[in-house]
Amino acid sequence: MVIKMFPIALKVFYYLPVLITTVFWPSIPYAGELEEKLRESAKTGNISEVRSLLIQGADVNAKITNLLRLPNETPSSVRSIEGVTVLMIASQQGHLDIVQTLLTNGADVNAKQSEGATALMMASQQGHVNIVRALLKNGADVNAKRNDGATVLMWASEYGYPPGIKILLKNGADASAKRNDGTTALDIAKNKGNVKIIKMLQKATRKREIKNK
Repeated sequence: MVIKMFPIALKVFYYLPVLITTVFWPSIPYAGELEEKLRESAKTGNISEVRSLLIQGADVNAKITNLLRLPNETPSSVRSIEGVTVLMIASQQGHLDIVQTLLTNGADVNAKQSEGATALMMASQQGHVNIVRALLKNGADVNAKRNDGATVLMWASEYGYPPGIKILLKNGADASAKRNDGTTALDIAKNKGNVKIIKMLQKATRKREIKNK
């Protein structure tokens, strides 16, 4: 009897890992699954799902790869960016409630992606004023620079959102800062032809020059 049962026991032992994987694995999140779901929820604005994923243990500061297309760029200009955080995605998409939830749960407000951009830059380039305020209130560096030397103010000036620029200047943004190639926010505004922003930056530049004398 023992001899007859041995082949059966051997088969059970052999297939046990497969059975466990098949039956139980779908309920066990793989490494990074929660973070991928968090990214998608932040992008679509699903606040309840974001809260649920954070409770489940999703890493609020996980860095992931994300597709990026800046305003006014064509679909063919979409590129893959490394080191993007969920806070950056929520800030770019304009989901204030999610931004606040992420910050409350320890999101790094000054984290940078592979090109050096921050959540504040992304909110500023889209003109999400309330998110700009929220990020600054939580310690966002108003003069953070990207790898090419571009500042938050330059991003806002390029995409033309005066209300956001006003907030940045009020919070100490340096209008005289230069990109690695020597370009300033004022140069960018002039190139875009946005008269209102040009006047704001000229005034801010004069104030800083007087202050530094």
